[in-house]
Amino acid sequence: MAWISFSCRNGTETCHGEEFREAVKTVMGVARERGKRDGNQQVVAVGVNCSDPNYIQVWSYDLVALKCSFV
Repeated sequence: MAWISFSCRNGTETCHGEEFREAVKTVMGVARERGKRDGNQQVVAVGVNCSDPNYIQVWSYDLVALKCSFV
């Protein structure tokens, strides 16, 4: 099991420049496929760290919309 954490430069982009929502969708999609294959839940939570806390509400809306557990 793993927790995945992102660092973000603003409310919509990771520090690397990807759209936060798309990055989460990609990671969760891969984890779900591997989980189906292996019979294990691969990713149990997604988080954001080392980022401006003023964007927490934006990120949490994205995670809820994607049906992710978040920390």
